[in-house]
Amino acid sequence: MLSNQAQFTFTPLVTFKDYKKFTSLRTSVNKEFLEKWGLWGSLCMARFSYDQFANLKNPNEFIKAFLNDSTVQETIKVLNHNGNFAKLGLVKTFKAEKIKCSKISMDFFDRLEESGIVRNEGSISKCFDEYTDHFICSDELQKMLLIEESENFDLFSHEDRDEFLFRIFKHLVLGGPVCQYEDEINTYLDMTKLIYKDLVSVKKDIETGKLMISSEVFSISCVNDNAETLFPDEHPQNFFYLAVDSLRRHITVLYHAYVK
Repeated sequence: MLSNQAQFTFTPLVTFKDYKKFTSLRTSVNKEFLEKWGLWGSLCMARFSYDQFANLKNPNEFIKAFLNDSTVQETIKVLNHNGNFAKLGLVKTFKAEKIKCSKISMDFFDRLEESGIVRNEGSISKCFDEYTDHFICSDELQKMLLIEESENFDLFSHEDRDEFLFRIFKHLVLGGPVCQYEDEINTYLDMTKLIYKDLVSVKKDIETGKLMISSEVFSISCVNDNAETLFPDEHPQNFFYLAVDSLRRHITVLYHAYVK
């Protein structure tokens, strides 16, 4: 096992500190929106290259090698209860889930307008406040995302909700501990598109000639049988995604911890 893990060499291409190399985090305008949503400073992105073929049909050894690599651990740090970044430490076990990633168009979200959640001019329909675990829903978009009994919850199937594109959108809409929500949908959609493009790659299908996602995405939710190692507080807005581009041999990280 150790020899298999040691075969990989991971080289940082973009670190948490070099975030401006990512299009989605580059401009002051985007920074202001992430600050407004309570995500700036706790949402982090990084990218690495690796030097060997990775068998993503059985990705656990590759992911474990990545998480335990000394260069990776110096580059990627996780938030603790005090809101400070610290090293992850030795990873003996972890829980990884492969995330569906197939959408190549933002047309995926057109149904928001068709359903009336979003009006023609892009404004989000408001509603009376409804309380769910961790959140107060004050508009129809939040209700659709969070409340299964809401009128529009079935607008997106469970399969749709598993899509990486939908997950990014949902994370942005729900925001961090101190979040000022948007009245217009376009800002959410624009930022979702930018982050998605920073994380995943596309290629042309040889048989059909159509574009398709070439990256594979994994969600890491727990290490060493303890979710607190990655995330100090239990919350649905905690996430740690690895987007692996096996053609370029790149692995891109999207991390956020909800710190109360």
